[in-house]
Amino acid sequence: MIAIVLDNPSDRLVSALRLSSFKDFKIYVPSFGDVISSEEDRLNVTVGTLRDVKEDWVMMLSPGAEPGKCVLRQLSRCIVSNPDFDVFHVNVDGESRFPLVASGEKLFKKVFVKGTRAPLSSFAFRTRTFLDKVVRFTDGTIDPLATVIACSGEKGVRTVRWTKLVCDEPVEKLTPEQMDEKTWKRIEFLRWSERFFGDDDYPLSVGKSFKLFAREVAALYPARSKEELKEVMEGFDSVKGLIRKARATQALRSAIKEKAESMSNPL
Repeated sequence: MIAIVLDNPSDRLVSALRLSSFKDFKIYVPSFGDVISSEEDRLNVTVGTLRDVKEDWVMMLSPGAEPGKCVLRQLSRCIVSNPDFDVFHVNVDGESRFPLVASGEKLFKKVFVKGTRAPLSSFAFRTRTFLDKVVRFTDGTIDPLATVIACSGEKGVRTVRWTKLVCDEPVEKLTPEQMDEKTWKRIEFLRWSERFFGDDDYPLSVGKSFKLFAREVAALYPARSKEELKEVMEGFDSVKGLIRKARATQALRSAIKEKAESMSNPL
C-alpha cells in the first residue's frame, strides 16, 4: 500500500485520486474539511501527518499535482518489479524525461544545474528510508532534491515508464524578501551537496562548481554588499587555500558583474 500525504489538499487533486484506477493507497490529511470530509466514502482517508505513516511507501502530493487515472498503478507495478530501489520517479508532463535510472550525481546535474523541474510530488519513497534520511532546511521545511539524493543510495532513482504526472504549481510573484529566502535555500542546498558528495566525488569540476556557487551568491546582489557576498562565497567547504580562494573570488566578481549588467539591461 502507498501512503499519500496531503498537507494542503485541493479539489483538483482529490478528484484525480478518486478517479485513479489504482485504489491501494491511504491518504493522510491534517484535518477533515470542505475538500475531504469525515464522510468520504470513495477514498481511504485518515487524519495524520508524515510521522503517522505506517505503509511501506509514501508520496507527498502538493495541491498542484494531478496523478492521472493510471499513474499510481504504473508506479505500483514499477515498485513491485524493482524491489531493490528506495526511490521512484514519475516524469512531469512538459519536462524532459529522466533516464530510467539516475544516480545522485545525475540528479544534481539534471535538476539543479540544468533546471529540469522535479518537485517532491513526482517521487515515491520507501517510508523507512525517507524517515531516516529526509533532509530539511534550517527553517524545518523539506529540501526536495537533497532528500531524493540522500534516499537514492547506490541504486539511484528508478523512473516509472509509460506515464506522466501533471504538476501545475501556481506562478507566484515573489516579494524581494521571498526571492532572498529562495536564494538562501539554494545556497543551503549547495553547501549540503558539498558535505554529501565530498571534494573528490563532487559532480562538477572545481572551476564549474565555483562558477555555479558564484552565480547563486551573486543573486543576493545588490541587497548585500560585495564584501558580504565574499564572506558567503568563502563559506563553501571547497573554497580553501590561497589558490582556490583566488579562483572563487574571481568567479564571484564575474557573476556580480553579469548580475549588474542584467539589471541595467533587463531585455
